[in-house]
Amino acid sequence: MPNKHVEPAEKHYDGHLLESETYVGGHVEALEAGVFRSDIPLKFDINAAAIDEVSMNSTLLIKVIERS
Repeated sequence: MPNKHVEPAEKHYDGHLLESETYVGGHVEALEAGVFRSDIPLKFDINAAAIDEVSMNSTLLIKVIERS
């Protein structure tokens, strides 16, 4: 005999609509979202020449793809 129970389309918890039923943890979610802690000593340097090279190579790659 088939199961006649049908799950509701929307899930709620404590009166709030759930976007997702899975929770991987705040730390993992923060890392996936690109949120990083400010107390970790890390120095970022932007190399303008490297950015120009990537930009130039990207433009050339797009032109090659458009031709094919």
